[in-house]
Amino acid sequence: MESSNFLVFAPYASRFPYELTVMPRKHCLAYEEATDDELANLAEVLRRTLGCLRRTMQDIPFNFVLHTAPNRLPHSGYWDTIRDDYHWHIEIYPPGPASGRIRMGFRLPHQPDRPGAGGRAAAREAVKRSANDEVRTTSVRTSHFALHTSPAVIKAVVFDLDNTLVDFMKMKEASIAAAVDAMVDAGLNMEQEHARQRIFEIYEDRGIEYQQVFDKFLEESHGQIDYRILAAGITGYRRARESALVSYPHVTVALVELMKRGLKLAVVSDAPRLQAWTRLCSLGFHNYFDVVVTFEDTHRRKPAPEPFQKVLEELHLQPDEAIMVGDWAERDIVGARELGMLTVFARYGDKFATVHSGADFDITDIRDVVRIVDEQGKGFKDPSPNPGIEPPGTPREPKQ
Repeated sequence: MESSNFLVFAPYASRFPYELTVMPRKHCLAYEEATDDELANLAEVLRRTLGCLRRTMQDIPFNFVLHTAPNRLPHSGYWDTIRDDYHWHIEIYPPGPASGRIRMGFRLPHQPDRPGAGGRAAAREAVKRSANDEVRTTSVRTSHFALHTSPAVIKAVVFDLDNTLVDFMKMKEASIAAAVDAMVDAGLNMEQEHARQRIFEIYEDRGIEYQQVFDKFLEESHGQIDYRILAAGITGYRRARESALVSYPHVTVALVELMKRGLKLAVVSDAPRLQAWTRLCSLGFHNYFDVVVTFEDTHRRKPAPEPFQKVLEELHLQPDEAIMVGDWAERDIVGARELGMLTVFARYGDKFATVHSGADFDITDIRDVVRIVDEQGKGFKDPSPNPGIEPPGTPREPKQ
């Protein structure tokens, strides 16, 4: 495996089963001298490498050893040419039996398998999803062999945000109810249910992210804005939003499992940039995603192709290398499918009683995305039946 800054290879005569070495392409004697860009690239390389080893070795622990230059303070008789001679690197190998650990401590090789067998197995795992299941090796100057892998079929999962990751409508309904109660307490002369209905009518007309909804509501109902009522409504809304904003069940588990498999994660949302990032940060998801595309990035809304093209451009992927997961068939599924992405309909977030989604897969639990990715990695077009995964277009009873 290789990247712009690093090589991952199995030593030609490995000392331990499944031993791998991660080495910078550019000569550098110490890890701490690596640049920020190089360290970011290293993190991506390690994520993919460890994901391949995890699938090959069934999630056993690994030893991770960083070799960096020793004390470099100049003094008499010390290693004068260390900056030219030493090349920092990382060694990865699984723990062996007790006798193997003793040998490691004394730097004695312990290789019960044929040298290189483990590295080749990990390489095969890295290209299992490729249509061309082939591992090529190339010689490097250290007389080891670098593993070059063909690209995986699926390299990224792209999610819609609202009603796919975040139970947005639950939050919105609870926040509006709290805002209306606060405005009534501050002097609004209107029945709560009537006020709530009118606010949602404004949302329907102006969009669910319309930020001046309470201003518009008070202008229409009172002819002017009473700032005491307005401030009470905004405060009630914000307080309720903090407690009502929740993710769907198992979202964190699913995201972590996908990252462990070495996939990139992204969000493409019609929400404004600040609101999208606020929701991600509130739930602690902001560091999970490699790319987040919002309305300001293209000024087009799904199903227009621009948002999907933008996220693929940022991920450096082709459409058939990514899966799109969303709850809105007419926007998320249609737009991604027309571009050539594999599509997954999040039926658990559907607010329109959709009968036929038109997606490649319908799911009722976000964890099923992991199963779909695993099945696609094995080269299957249709996953074997799993609880929660429904054939696309499964008829559903309308919601009450």
